[in-house]
Amino acid sequence: AKVVRDAKPEVRMQALSALGKIGPGAKQASAAVAGALKDKQRGVHYNAAYALGMIGTAGQEDVLRAAAAQGDDLLKRIRAWAIARTSRDDQAGRRAAVPLLVKALRSGSPSIRGAAAHALKDLKPDPDLVVPSLMEATEGADPIVMENIVDALASLSIESPERVGVILQSEHLRELALRVIVRMGPEAKKAVQPLIDALEGADAEFRHEIHLALAAIGPNAAAAVPQLIEALGSDVPGICSSACHALHQIGPAAVDAVDALYENLDSKDEFMRLTSVW
Repeated sequence: AKVVRDAKPEVRMQALSALGKIGPGAKQASAAVAGALKDKQRGVHYNAAYALGMIGTAGQEDVLRAAAAQGDDLLKRIRAWAIARTSRDDQAGRRAAVPLLVKALRSGSPSIRGAAAHALKDLKPDPDLVVPSLMEATEGADPIVMENIVDALASLSIESPERVGVILQSEHLRELALRVIVRMGPEAKKAVQPLIDALEGADAEFRHEIHLALAAIGPNAAAAVPQLIEALGSDVPGICSSACHALHQIGPAAVDAVDALYENLDSKDEFMRLTSVW
């Protein structure tokens, strides 16, 4: 706790960040962390609110609420998340935080959008309420913000076939959809049919990425085995190997692919022979 009051702001920020990573195990430092909400350095404010939310110690809600009406937009959003996360039994408080965070997703600041996406991932609100805003927030997002958005979408389990199908049809959003599906892994089983549908008319690069998404889903992607078998006969570089990878990840449910894989063992392409065995 002494480090939180260090003379150097960067040390205070690092200490608060570390305490936040420790989480509930750092509850003995919650009073010192709450005190850092009054720090004159903005970066210390951010880290203090984040750390207090991650520690989740009851008894500091009033301090957070008193600070919530002060500071810039990012501070307000982080504090809203911290209040909601700390007050696990305060459903009204958690519901009140969601609109603030959704609004923050439309901010012109990548930092605010990233913090809001991370907070929504943690709170897990109704997907229908926030998914459209998360998608809008991808516009102009930097790589870190995009990772936060992918995490948030994956944690919200956006596996509705209708929603995923629509996203895959959008050239702007389909990469996002595939990243979310890969992040979800086997839990994205309801996305298999939209992925199969998206294969029709897809260019080589998109087909390759769809195969990797099916591989991430694993055995739950068994319905795609016929399309993957068809892809084994492709002459397009990378398509056969990504189909092999997907079949490998699907496992025993891909038994119908044995004959096609066996034929590829006679290929002149050494890499194709290797992937067929693998």
